[in-house]
Amino acid sequence: MAPLDRTIELARLIQSRMAECEALKDKALIEKRHLTGEEMIKFGTFMNDVDTYTGELELEKREASARERLNKPLTDAVRPSVDPHIDDLQAKYPGLPAKEKRFSSFGEQLQMVRRATDPSLGVDPRLYRAVVGLSEGTPSDGGFLLQQDYSADIRTRIYTTGMILPRVSRLPISANSNSTSIPVVKDDTEGSGIFGGIIAYWLSEGGTKTVTLPQWESMTLKLKKLAAVVPTTDELLADAVALEAFVRLGAGKALVKAAELAIIRGTGAGQPLGILNSGALVTVVIETGQLADTIVYENITKMWSRMSAESRPNAIWLINQSIEPQLYTMGITVGVGGSPVYTPAGGASGSPYGSLFGRPVVPCNYCSAIGDVGDIILVDFSEYLWIEKGGVQEASSIHVEFLTDQTYYRFVMRIDGQPAWKTVFTPTYGATLTQSPFVTLAARP
Repeated sequence: MAPLDRTIELARLIQSRMAECEALKDKALIEKRHLTGEEMIKFGTFMNDVDTYTGELELEKREASARERLNKPLTDAVRPSVDPHIDDLQAKYPGLPAKEKRFSSFGEQLQMVRRATDPSLGVDPRLYRAVVGLSEGTPSDGGFLLQQDYSADIRTRIYTTGMILPRVSRLPISANSNSTSIPVVKDDTEGSGIFGGIIAYWLSEGGTKTVTLPQWESMTLKLKKLAAVVPTTDELLADAVALEAFVRLGAGKALVKAAELAIIRGTGAGQPLGILNSGALVTVVIETGQLADTIVYENITKMWSRMSAESRPNAIWLINQSIEPQLYTMGITVGVGGSPVYTPAGGASGSPYGSLFGRPVVPCNYCSAIGDVGDIILVDFSEYLWIEKGGVQEASSIHVEFLTDQTYYRFVMRIDGQPAWKTVFTPTYGATLTQSPFVTLAARP
């Protein structure tokens, strides 16, 4: 690998690990808790990686500086080859161009992308081509990489503003790869042992030990393209500040909505595999004689009993908002009295969400209509794997609606995701009740 390529790769790895750390903290902040023991171990591992990559990056820079000095006349050898005065953005985003070679604002870059569609105006040298489609010479096929700090800002908004994305497990992916294969242990029943083959025995004196082998299988995540199209007018293009605010908000919301919808309902064909289409989904049967479009207390208790014990501390309830009136009136009968089941949100001084069995109940527009499978879901999103590569790419086109003076910006991310579990889990005792981090309720037509 060339020295420049190595430097870029290390910078990307540093950003990836820092993003993982931020995701862990954001998840804990949203859930109003401290990092768990497992999260602290992950956090420490990521920071160790950052230290390692940062050290390698410094060595690469020192080597490049030394080579440059050796290639200069002896009288110039003592001159520093790199400007020691690095501004804050360069310190935050290694590899970012010097101040005079980058855009002053996101709005300015958007304006220059629009100008690039006019052959008579030429392409601003600060724009970097990125192949989005088949051709990098055609704006409708190709595009431009967002300046690194703007790209990072959009990604940060995506992974902190949604209801679901901040909770998933994000995995790093190599800059030279378009997919990642994860070796997972086939562990769908306790009968075959821990990790699908490791079994402990009580041995008598001189007894023979039985050798067992774990059963492995591969899980592959392959990058898929998610695009958001933001229409703008010539009037908006003339105002860089308003353009930046409008595009940043519109692109971020559109990408979040499409990504989170796929996590719930994705088919896995050209998009992530959603939990409702996963082989690991547990669907709880309804009660005998249960009325159509209803939720009863027995449904809730049986869903909770099918949630994997390890996933309960991270689980949340997703519901179609039309279910809420039934939750408010749901209760347990005790003698001539009773008690409520659902705990409403605590107002300004309490939790923003109600709760069932102590876990948040989050209204979600991605849930099915009341009475259909998926109108209520109990899920641990830490058991959902997510990959993302590179920055956000942008392209503009004036080939659509040009008669109404409209320009379209397209933002592309390369992502994929799927549940970490391929199938449900069957415990040794009570084997008729399978368990999973993903539980829903059967249809009530």
